Amino acid sequence: MKKARFPIQSVKLFDWWLGTRRQNTLSSLNPLQFSLDCEIDVQHTLKLFSHAVFDPEIALLRRKYTVFCPRCTHKVFKSNDIIENNELHCDNCGTVIKPHLIQDFTELTFELLKVAQPLESNYPNLHPLGGAQGNAQSLRISDMNRYINNDDDIRRLYDCL
Repeated sequence: MKKARFPIQSVKLFDWWLGTRRQNTLSSLNPLQFSLDCEIDVQHTLKLFSHAVFDPEIALLRRKYTVFCPRCTHKVFKSNDIIENNELHCDNCGTVIKPHLIQDFTELTFELLKVAQPLESNYPNLHPLGGAQGNAQSLRISDMNRYINNDDDIRRLYDCL
């Protein structure tokens, strides 16, 4: 990540944050949670996540897309790749999700592919920096225009439809 010209503080904070996640959250990491916990700009966070996915030397994370039912919020479809632009059917309530609605109900998360190595620290009980600790909103594909700002590193995270 240092080669991608990220500040060393960002890289260390990202490593620390990944290493402090509970085991049951490592398959559904939310970049907006990292941004909230560590008070880092969302665009900068998305660039970090993008390089962690697409840089073959890093290959730390994998994108995951989950489509939720607009009526009952049941998980309708999961993919690590392209989502076909077809109607989806909710097995839970029978709702048909039309193709033009899919991006509004698709959540983007990330799975950690490598075990985080604990960092030696002079501050073993250090907590996230953010003052508004809590749950961040989910990152939806429909949020794409809010975050991209003509940045190809961020745009490639959203290439699923």
